Amino acid sequence: PLNFVGRHREICDIHQALKGTLTGERAQAPFVVVSGNSGFGKTQITLEYAFRFGAAYPGGVFRLSGKEAEPAAQFSQLAVNAPLKPQILAILRQLCPETECSEKTSLLKIRAALAEQLAQREGDYLWIVDDLPEGINGPVIQQWLAPEKADQRPNRAHNILISESQRYDHRGDPIHLPLLSEVSGQMVLSGYRPPTRNDEKDSLNWLTGNPLPPYQIGRAHV
Repeated sequence: PLNFVGRHREICDIHQALKGTLTGERAQAPFVVVSGNSGFGKTQITLEYAFRFGAAYPGGVFRLSGKEAEPAAQFSQLAVNAPLKPQILAILRQLCPETECSEKTSLLKIRAALAEQLAQREGDYLWIVDDLPEGINGPVIQQWLAPEKADQRPNRAHNILISESQRYDHRGDPIHLPLLSEVSGQMVLSGYRPPTRNDEKDSLNWLTGNPLPPYQIGRAHV
């Protein structure tokens, strides 16, 4: 992100939940869930985190779209998971171009092959699932998490789920994004430079939809 302000505490919360810090242990939850209303910057804060802390994940940073994810009422739906399968197949082909897996290979085998490749990589890896909709049930969520071998050293995979819904907060470690403060919002619009003149502040207030004091109503804005 070119302009990023006002979410530094949340970035530290994400890192502590995933990796732990000098002052606290990592969370025991299977994933971190970043939630908040549309337009609050959930994806941006996650990308910023990956940019700042990418060195902590030498095994790689992987990002998937969970926008088309659906709950599974039957085992047959769970076995297919059409929105997920082509994405993890693409990651597998990126890591292992000579893989024998194809579109006709079962999801189970593709996940197993990808888990094998991830296990061979050095160090931890970050797995991001963006735009997860409301109402995804537990077995489907498990499929969207990073594939891991049963005998793999634990805690190498670090998962972030991004969703407008707080439904998943009780399953993962929740990081809920509130509204940006007025000052932070203005600094986003002005390229990290706080307004220095009244006319600049008036213009930013107009752009962000903040009401103007009575004496300013009717003034021109650019």
